[in-house]
Amino acid sequence: FGFTQVHLSGLPTSVTDAELDEEVKVVLHDDSGGADLLAAQSVVVVRDRNTGEGRGFAFLSFLTKEAADRAVEKLNQGIKVGGAEVVAQLSQPKPKKKPAAEPDLPDLRIKRNRFAPARKHAEKTTCSDKSRTMQ
Repeated sequence: FGFTQVHLSGLPTSVTDAELDEEVKVVLHDDSGGADLLAAQSVVVVRDRNTGEGRGFAFLSFLTKEAADRAVEKLNQGIKVGGAEVVAQLSQPKPKKKPAAEPDLPDLRIKRNRFAPARKHAEKTTCSDKSRTMQ
């Protein structure tokens, strides 16, 4: 079964998964004493693959859409991570890429009438005195 993801933006680049997980647990903790339905199933800070530095956003996974909706409401009431205020929203699925359309360029190939005889290169002709050739 699929999880519902929440996108967090505005994170400092130095934040780790563990730090963000702790901050999220504090904000989403349920004081009613029942099962903590708002607990994020996973917290992933997106990192640059070359430098390993955070890219300023993360994804939280929740079991249900309702839990994700409530988490977004709570997270948008002013969570600060590393001094930066974070913005939460439901993650939208990545749109599928359409194949690139071929450019609308003119066809520059020479079109030949297939019924017309092929043109031959100009043949050398000789003058009457055979000493000079003309092209």
